[in-house]
Amino acid sequence: MRLALRVASTAWPLLQRHTRCAPLKLLLRSPSLAVHTRAMPERELNSLIIGATRARELLSLYEKHGRTFTRVNLSTCWSRLGRVSPADRIWLRSDDGAPLFALREQTSRKLSTLEARNVSGTAHALAKIGLRGPAWTSLWKDLERAALKRRSEFKPQELSNTAWAFAAAGYATTALFDAIAAECAGRVREFKPQELCNTAWAFATAGHAAPALLDAIGKESAERMHEFNAQDLANTAWAFATAGHADSALFDAIGTASSGRVRKFKPQELANTAWAFATAGHAAPALFDAIRTESVGRVREFNSQDLANTAWAFATAGHTAPALLDAIGKASAGRVGEFNPQGLGNTAWAFAKAGHTAPALFDAIATESIGRVCVFAPQNLASTAWAFATVGHAAPVLLDAISKESACRVREFKPQELAITAWAFATADHAAPALFDAIGAESVGRVRKFTPQALSIMAWAFATAGHAAPALLDAIGKGSAERVREFNAQDLANTAWAFATAGHADPALLDAIGTESSGRLREFQPQELANTAWAYAAMDHLPAESCVFDQDFARRCDALAHEFSIKELSQLHQWRLWYAGERSCSDGLPGAALLARSDAAFQSVEPQPSRKQREVAKALLSLGASVQQEVVLEEGYSLDLVVDWRGERLAVEVDGPSHFVGREPTASTLLKRRQLEIFGWRLVAVPYWEWDEIARHPDQSTRDRRCADYLSSLLEEKMRSTPRSGSSD
Repeated sequence: MRLALRVASTAWPLLQRHTRCAPLKLLLRSPSLAVHTRAMPERELNSLIIGATRARELLSLYEKHGRTFTRVNLSTCWSRLGRVSPADRIWLRSDDGAPLFALREQTSRKLSTLEARNVSGTAHALAKIGLRGPAWTSLWKDLERAALKRRSEFKPQELSNTAWAFAAAGYATTALFDAIAAECAGRVREFKPQELCNTAWAFATAGHAAPALLDAIGKESAERMHEFNAQDLANTAWAFATAGHADSALFDAIGTASSGRVRKFKPQELANTAWAFATAGHAAPALFDAIRTESVGRVREFNSQDLANTAWAFATAGHTAPALLDAIGKASAGRVGEFNPQGLGNTAWAFAKAGHTAPALFDAIATESIGRVCVFAPQNLASTAWAFATVGHAAPVLLDAISKESACRVREFKPQELAITAWAFATADHAAPALFDAIGAESVGRVRKFTPQALSIMAWAFATAGHAAPALLDAIGKGSAERVREFNAQDLANTAWAFATAGHADPALLDAIGTESSGRLREFQPQELANTAWAYAAMDHLPAESCVFDQDFARRCDALAHEFSIKELSQLHQWRLWYAGERSCSDGLPGAALLARSDAAFQSVEPQPSRKQREVAKALLSLGASVQQEVVLEEGYSLDLVVDWRGERLAVEVDGPSHFVGREPTASTLLKRRQLEIFGWRLVAVPYWEWDEIARHPDQSTRDRRCADYLSSLLEEKMRSTPRSGSSD
């Protein structure tokens, strides 16, 4: 006996390293080492197994009688294990499922003897327990082979359970699911509602395309919708939406059946049903009304994912639900720590998309997200930034965190996510030069993968942010010119506006946009009309072939005359100064009433003198010059300063950072300078960085002298130039 113990002790380390068995105490209990017991009749043993409700009871029976288990006993044992409590399942999964290793090995050996229902039941139990990973891959492969061999013997429930098990466990293979789909498609009339639902769920979860099967399930389910319970209704809708399988008749039937039964839905079923209809893009106002009414009073029962999915669904469907969003916002604000990154991003996105203000919720999301952006997927980073920018909720620390994280991971972003992120930071006016550099560099080689909208958004974002990216704009320009027919009116106008605002010349792109726009002016709204007109004026570019500014343009402007904003009217005025003044064109001018309104709008903008402007005026006065501030010209422009210098009137513009992209003047600045010169003004430009450098000196008298000398030299240089025409007051 002592010798035997010494041998066992010596062999143990080797066994532990080179076997897949459990720790010693479990290994000694395995059937191969168990003490021999009297063989019990199959039926009697099965009764004992059926009577056991706890995992440890079942494994105790297996320890004692496992050597004599028949295929029926094995199948029954797995079936009972699949029904144990959640706590027992956690224990069974411990150490990669070590408590079940001996049972696993015996099951693999006897699989060839199991009937079809036993194969299905075993797979179902494994999935219910959650047994997966390297320690269980071999058994799952054995079960797959057995299922393929016996698929024609499966009853509907066994087909459904097998598909569910392999999908839930993450072991769905093409061969198995193709075989199950082929077997099920002609037999759906034999399926019960739950079996129809579970089969659809399995194929959707596995991401396995089976259009013929889903068509058959959809048709059968729609005809028998009265037999479906709340869970079946919700899960069927979820499955078809997740699979992206359109079936209007099925969704109509689910919507009608669900609307009157929402009180029987659990929170997850309410959320999943709303999510499914929103994802499928299937309008169901009565259903959404019913879900909204039922959910408002029950949001406290919702878990974090239910809250996020419900908000997302109503926002996506465009179904107004202020009371529900108030309730979700209030419930979510105090529970943001329970949300996963996707839930945080989707909730913020939903409230922004719905235009529903919830400052407490956004504060909570910002605080919670700051420390977790490192685990956000690119989509979550983009949608969160988009949401905060859209609602205008200040969160500088969060945007700094998103910027830093995103800049390091731009290669993971899809084109749309790159564009949305750039748009968000530009819209929020949040400086992020490193992020824009990273997005620009990453996007240059991927513009062919961008949608027309994403190309337009990207150009708009860089122009709005004032971030120079010539290589990116070159790539966007080339890509857009080739695909201009795919652009909608907003994309056309925004792209033209962006290139003009950035001061990035691209005649071929402007020609392409002009040609495409000329035949589609009926699609243009006031903002698109004004942005397009202003862009061509700013770039001083008339399309080479087909001019967009014709009688159709004039008629479209006049038809929408009362819908133009002050800003848009001002843009039209600058366009008229260019089109009729610089270019001497008259064809395509809107009616006199609209032109008069645009002139008045341009002059109505109140001037706001800057600190630098006042400093420059003071320095000019010290030179003995006569100085007027904010002089409004007949053409509508306001001059920062007008100086009488040695008998001549000169215009002085003190240009701050908003007038430049980097150190290059914006198109708006160049347009004003060009038109002022056309009107005959000698214009002196004082860039902010030059003034800051000159005025940077600790001694006041030295600083004043430096500033005066600088301005005097600029004025004298301008006096030597010749105005393009007579000046105007």
